[in-house]
Amino acid sequence: MAERSAQPEVDEASDGQEVEAAAQTPMVEPAMRQALNEVAIDGTAGGFAAVLHHAIYGGFLLVALLNYGQVATGREGGEEQH
Repeated sequence: MAERSAQPEVDEASDGQEVEAAAQTPMVEPAMRQALNEVAIDGTAGGFAAVLHHAIYGGFLLVALLNYGQVATGREGGEEQH
């Protein structure tokens, strides 16, 4: 059995950047790996401020949708359905 290194595998993206990803496993097909790498690069482009802004906005939307679902069902958290 081959010994695995502790370091994650590193790919080189199409624009020359090195990419570390959890997708570097035998479970993910090469075509899917490329798609996941592209999504990761696009999602983190623009610097820290842009990513933080999108994360805050996305978190706000998530909380709003969860709250709306709770109000729409007429149930409060922790109640059991009979």
